[in-house]
Amino acid sequence: MTTPQDVLKSIPIFSTVLGDAQISALASRLGVTQFARGAVLMRQGEMGTSMFAIMKGAAEVTVHAAGGRESVATLGPGDLVGEISLMTGAYRNATVTATKALTALEIGKPALQSLLSESPELISRFAGVIEQRQAELHRIRKSAAHWDSVGLDRHAIENLMRSFYKS
Repeated sequence: MTTPQDVLKSIPIFSTVLGDAQISALASRLGVTQFARGAVLMRQGEMGTSMFAIMKGAAEVTVHAAGGRESVATLGPGDLVGEISLMTGAYRNATVTATKALTALEIGKPALQSLLSESPELISRFAGVIEQRQAELHRIRKSAAHWDSVGLDRHAIENLMRSFYKS
């Protein structure tokens, strides 16, 4: 995976919804960001302004739970992180730290806005991924206090995304 288009095509959420021209258009609007080992891509509790598609390197996803910090996932090339916050306007629900030097595509709201209006089914796909991530976090934390307070199911996520991207 050497080009932004290759990375986007490797991520099912994009490749199954967007055609080649749409993927190329999205890729042309993205920046490539470098993170040194130990750098924090995002912090739990902060507002997110972008998501990242990892091109190379690795990152660890951790959540703060009652017993302290807990590692919940290791990410690598082709993985997407930060989509919940970017797509819904919610606060970050995990901290992501580079465990190796990392290169990622940074995908912000402006880059997605026109594609979401052209391909509304992308909202449904993102909502499905967000719903799945919520379920994973619930199982890991054994407490869904954060998401229970938000009360998001797939339908609510889709509505939140439609509302967030209208602004």
